[in-house]
Amino acid sequence: MLCKICTRCGLCPGDGTFKADKTLEISAQGLDVPLKKDENIPPSFIGIAIDLGTTTVVAKAYRLCNAQFLAEYKEANFQGRFGSDVIARISFATEENGYKKIRELTLLQIEKAVKQLLGEVSFLFSEQRIARPHLEKIVITGNTAMQSFAAGTSVRGLSCYPFECEYLFGEEKSAAAFFGQSFFLSSSITFSEI
Repeated sequence: MLCKICTRCGLCPGDGTFKADKTLEISAQGLDVPLKKDENIPPSFIGIAIDLGTTTVVAKAYRLCNAQFLAEYKEANFQGRFGSDVIARISFATEENGYKKIRELTLLQIEKAVKQLLGEVSFLFSEQRIARPHLEKIVITGNTAMQSFAAGTSVRGLSCYPFECEYLFGEEKSAAAFFGQSFFLSSSITFSEI
């Protein structure tokens, strides 16, 4: 959860209660997927695209009605403390409590990125006298291991031959089922096939 006291971050109507209409998508296509313009979407509705790279996490906020770029978050991946490459992190994740630590750190960084972007967009919208931002959609992409850490799926199949992922990200789930008790609790999640 982003906050216990409402900070008008855009995840709720302003009273601290979260709405159940958010969408989160795990995509194999990356951040450069063109967004469709839709004049029927209010100008305050935003989407956030997050690329969980092995070394760097990049997140970008866009206005959904016209695909206007609004703000960017970029920082070294917090998982770096568990190894500098994917193989080291997968190995660490197969150890006792290793996976739990990596997953918690991944969700923490996603939360940090979303909070920072919502803060920047809120400031931008207030300057332009636009209603406060409403977070409508989140898309997460990355390599199979990074997506697995975010999605909460096992990476054991990636740690040994034949190096197969147990989950191929091709369905939609509720965020509560996906993230548990995180700030995406009210979202739904769409996974793109790998």
